[in-house]
Amino acid sequence: MANGAAATLKGFLRSSFARYKMLGRFLIVGLVNTGVDFLLFLFLMRVAGVNYLVAQIVSYSFGVVNSFLMNKAWTFEDAGRTMSTPVQLVQFVALNILALSLSLIGLKTFNGYLGLNIYLSKILVTGVTWSVRYTGYRFWVFGGRRNMKGCENL
Repeated sequence: MANGAAATLKGFLRSSFARYKMLGRFLIVGLVNTGVDFLLFLFLMRVAGVNYLVAQIVSYSFGVVNSFLMNKAWTFEDAGRTMSTPVQLVQFVALNILALSLSLIGLKTFNGYLGLNIYLSKILVTGVTWSVRYTGYRFWVFGGRRNMKGCENL
């Protein structure tokens, strides 16, 4: 009986660690991408004088390639599954188009209609799109449970 409980606890701890490790990696990749996104967004708006919606499209798109490569190889440890890469890339792009659309609607709503500061609007929109993208990456693009090393008991 004690061995069964110990095995259950061990499995739970291993799956919990793997889950939080994955989330932590996603946050690190997201911070890098968000930094690039914000810096390019600021540059395009302040230096180049680009409209905020166009700047959002360009700056958001700039991080997508880096995000795909880092999330595939590191966050979701899926680099060895090369046969699925074209399908994943299409799914990844589709999910990012959805997230970009949500961000544009959010920016237009918060800044354009409600009059919130553009930078505060960008922060709010980024929080929403992070949640959408993490869920989509984990459960759709990178295959959810089948690719989660150490999470067999989830």
